[in-house]
Amino acid sequence: MAKTLRIIDRTELRQKGWWLFGFVVGLQVLFLLGSYLLQGS
Repeated sequence: MAKTLRIIDRTELRQKGWWLFGFVVGLQVLFLLGSYLLQGS
């Protein structure tokens, strides 16, 4: 039982990590696009 719980916790942490990673990457892409558009205009 403890092993399965540990595995579930690990997968949850991985999913949260991927969500945080995607969120940060998305913010950086938006920032780069914004600065690029501001420079272009």
